[in-house]
Amino acid sequence: DYKIDRNGMSIRIDKEMTIQKERMIYKRNWEYYFDKIAEIIIYSFWTVSTIALLLNPKNEINQYAAIALISVNILVLISWYYIYKLVKIEIPNPEINRKLFVEIVSKKFPDLQINDKGLNSLRSKKNIGLFNWGKSLTIFFDQNYVFINVTTFGRFETKSPLHSIVNYLKLKGIENDFYATINGSKLLEF
Repeated sequence: DYKIDRNGMSIRIDKEMTIQKERMIYKRNWEYYFDKIAEIIIYSFWTVSTIALLLNPKNEINQYAAIALISVNILVLISWYYIYKLVKIEIPNPEINRKLFVEIVSKKFPDLQINDKGLNSLRSKKNIGLFNWGKSLTIFFDQNYVFINVTTFGRFETKSPLHSIVNYLKLKGIENDFYATINGSKLLEF
């Protein structure tokens, strides 16, 4: 079990299932169910409200506004998917490349303090401030692979769908930087 402490509450990540599904999977407890119910209500409300607004015969929404509403709704639902998505990166030589990987991650997320103690899991968290969002970085090392997820938090530790696609793209950028660095060092060896 990998424990995340959220202001006295704890949610346990099911590491084996997370790695297998390449998605953040949590152990089922009352906090997990509370979070899931809240998310389902929020995202369902958004979708139902959009449909109700578009289908209401009293509304005279032009086609461009309707397309914009549908597009925003699709974007929010896609963002919900990416909140839990892990990026899987192959590490050809874990003993050598792990330090390089952690350095690249630290450069991409300078606001997070990442302390690598050689464990199979790394986690860093930035608390929510008055004018900034909170952030949680989770990294799992599994043989020749690393699995990484970044989640941005708003007030009351709610997962922000506004940042999930950007977070996922940052993680893909880390993957690209990592491969470019190890491929560049291989070229230097020849």
